[in-house]
Amino acid sequence: MKKYHEYCEIVSPYRYIAEQSKFKNAKQINVQDFENSYVLFGTTKDGNLIFLQDDNGMVRYFFTPLDAANYLSRDGWYLTKTFVTTFDRRSYEHWIMAREVED
Repeated sequence: MKKYHEYCEIVSPYRYIAEQSKFKNAKQINVQDFENSYVLFGTTKDGNLIFLQDDNGMVRYFFTPLDAANYLSRDGWYLTKTFVTTFDRRSYEHWIMAREVED
């Protein structure tokens, strides 16, 4: 049997919100506020995205990328890389996950 790695990507959009600071000299601090994270496995031949789904066939969302990583780790996935991209003044956090599989 041949062993190889398969990969997936956790994508988490986030925005910064202003919050009153308790420090005397600071008026505001930035707090990272994550929206729903999702797991992407790739695309179909037609160009449709392939998402992690629940038992009802609905896209499985997570509160944070860490929640998604913990969920995937139960099936042998591990974190290989993280990076942030920006598109249309919005930032997205990407976590690349991998696991070893056999043919």
